[in-house]
Amino acid sequence: MPKKRREWTKEECLTALRNLSEALGGARPTAADLIGMVGRAAGCPPKGTIERLFGSFSVAVEAAGLSNLPTAGKKHRAESFSRAREQLEEFLKDKKVLFRSEKQAIVAQLGKCGVNQRAREDLVRMECRKRGIRVLKVPNDPALCAVISWLAGQPYLGILPDKELVEVTLGDEATRLLRATLEAGSFAAGARMAGYSLYNALKVAKNASRKAVEELVGKIWSQFSNAG
Repeated sequence: MPKKRREWTKEECLTALRNLSEALGGARPTAADLIGMVGRAAGCPPKGTIERLFGSFSVAVEAAGLSNLPTAGKKHRAESFSRAREQLEEFLKDKKVLFRSEKQAIVAQLGKCGVNQRAREDLVRMECRKRGIRVLKVPNDPALCAVISWLAGQPYLGILPDKELVEVTLGDEATRLLRATLEAGSFAAGARMAGYSLYNALKVAKNASRKAVEELVGKIWSQFSNAG
């Protein structure tokens, strides 16, 4: 004999949808959830049964009082975004400037939170703008990044010498060039503002920066050499 099909009542269907929502972590069930593994495990009625009793699946979800909840997908994305924002808060704490290479590393790190690349880039850009953090495009040279960070009043590898001492050690020419870089947001633009070719600017800035770091941090210069 063929197996007798179960006859579901409206109230049983609503209870099943609420159970499904609970199994989804408090999310609004979708038709895909209903017919999927979670829906089957929760003992839900067939989709056709719900549609026959309520007219449509969405009407049944509304009748169950679940229509204002986010779907499991949206809930997961919101939780992932929240984790990324919390982690970014730590990355940007006390930052005044952010080097382009640092920004790229942060965007990559936030990928572990489950947020897509475009959303991570947008989040970092918006947070930097909101906090007034300048994103600088400069050569990835540890000594150069160190003195630029110091001129901005920000520690580099946990070290922040007196700003006036940094300027004196750099010399007028390199200080003027690097302050122009801070103002322009990129080393190339700063070089043009200061009246240098990019080649000469790099030569002046790198030589002065390495000399300054060696003089100011002495024996722990190896930290800066290994940072790049």
